[in-house]
Amino acid sequence: MYPRLWPCKIAGSVLLFLLASVLYINGLCPTMYWNDSPEFVTTAHTLGISHPAGSPTYSLFAKLVTFLPIGSVALRVNAFSALVGACSIALLFSLLYELLSTSSAWIRGTAAAGGALFLLVSESFWRFAEVAEVYMLQNYFLVLLLALLLKARMHTPSGQRYSYWLFAFLYGLSAGVHATMALFVPALLGFIGLTAPRMLKGKALAFLAFFFLLGFATYLYLPIRSLTEPAFNWGDPQTFQQFLTHISDRKDAKAHTVLFWRQLPYQIYMYTVHISNEFAVFGVALGLLGYVAIFRKDKPLWFLLSAAWLGHTAFFIRTWWEAGWGFIPSFVIFALCIGYGLHTCLTYVVTLYQRHHIRIPRVAFYTFLWGSLAVTLEQSFIRHFPVVNQAANYSTELYGKLLLAQLPPEAILFCEYSWFPMLYLQQVEHQRPDLSFILQGEVFSPSHFTLVSTKRLPNIQQITSDTPIPSQLSTISGSWHN
Repeated sequence: MYPRLWPCKIAGSVLLFLLASVLYINGLCPTMYWNDSPEFVTTAHTLGISHPAGSPTYSLFAKLVTFLPIGSVALRVNAFSALVGACSIALLFSLLYELLSTSSAWIRGTAAAGGALFLLVSESFWRFAEVAEVYMLQNYFLVLLLALLLKARMHTPSGQRYSYWLFAFLYGLSAGVHATMALFVPALLGFIGLTAPRMLKGKALAFLAFFFLLGFATYLYLPIRSLTEPAFNWGDPQTFQQFLTHISDRKDAKAHTVLFWRQLPYQIYMYTVHISNEFAVFGVALGLLGYVAIFRKDKPLWFLLSAAWLGHTAFFIRTWWEAGWGFIPSFVIFALCIGYGLHTCLTYVVTLYQRHHIRIPRVAFYTFLWGSLAVTLEQSFIRHFPVVNQAANYSTELYGKLLLAQLPPEAILFCEYSWFPMLYLQQVEHQRPDLSFILQGEVFSPSHFTLVSTKRLPNIQQITSDTPIPSQLSTISGSWHN
């Protein structure tokens, strides 16, 4: 082969970043999306506090793109997801390229690009790279943390500590993106214990804890910002008790520990369905092959990936097994295994022809392998594009505007799922400032949501009375439920 024809690590990373950016921006949702998307756009724009655990790191990072003079605020925050997703693809390529350093440049480039491309066109990753959500930033931090750990073990002992300090700081910072980053603690600490056990003892451990807390200090944003009572002030975490309640998500504590043992076989089956849909049969086969290859060649790396995959998947498979997007971090890890699997196939062919005289031309094997790879990626693109493309999705905005048009002046709307889009339209696009939107949880579970206050709801006149509120008041939720 001709190594000079294959791009170096930097060129490959840039090309993949550009490819992913074009693909994701082309399908970008032009306005707010469903679920938590309107909430994250609003909290980024107004610097509010989102649902537990608050995601302060995401809000502060996403705030930066709201200053861009392009499109709506929602479009800007959606573009933030696209660019971070593209960075994750480029970083995954770079990580694979470094891990496969014992091979020739063209094998490393092909294997690394293959793993990154499988993730690029996977349905769940692609879908949430086009809307405002925390998942793209979470997965970028995951790949970055893996890269830092794997790079640190190659340094000399004197240089390792700086890499581990940076790792600890970024891990603390990543906890402010999504609380489930805590699920990777056993994997990350276990890997450090296997490769640099001295970092978990005495003064070295104290320094790691210090830098982690320095990054984790981003959560101080919650009580400080709560003092100003923004429109999104979920949990009202002004006091230490309310702060702990919010970041630990005690309102859903029971759901975090429940396990449906009888449904577990079906839940596992659904996960296999999801991963087959994400990567197709050929991609799954390459991933499994790569997983075995990692076990044989690099036990610490195998432990790191296995424990990270198991910790995250075991938590979400209990309740999110009907939707593949809950497992995106596990798909990122599997894409890395796909790169290893493709590398194993290529090195096997090279070794086979070096050791044996085979009549079949070598180019025939390469054509078959690359052809299978190209066809699989093409089919994944064709299959997923109509599902994930959000370029014409105005449904949430139309729903919100239609609901606003039906409300009389100075109305009070008790909301459930409509609370997010209603507050986006009012707080970000400044529509219908005369209306007041109250989440039902604010009334019935104020300790877990937000206290109704005059500053947040200036259109409502609040009075106090010594007379107990009748229990029948709870029936309001039926007539006002939205």
